[in-house]
Amino acid sequence: MTREEFFNKLNANANTIQSVAADLTRNHDEAHKLYLETIYRALKDLGSAADYRGFRAWLVITMRNVFWNDFRYAA
Repeated sequence: MTREEFFNKLNANANTIQSVAADLTRNHDEAHKLYLETIYRALKDLGSAADYRGFRAWLVITMRNVFWNDFRYAA
């Protein structure tokens, strides 16, 4: 997947991903940080997003992992 394809898919799924972030954190500022960190990590691991059908699920799983590993015990 190219960066352009990644951002097109991200734009198509942004509302869902932002909603998941809000549900996980229950805080607007933390949800925004989680969303940005998820996008950063997804871009670093772009090669594993080759399956276009599972793009949204891949982002949600990435977000869940970021939340559990980095955000859950912060604060």
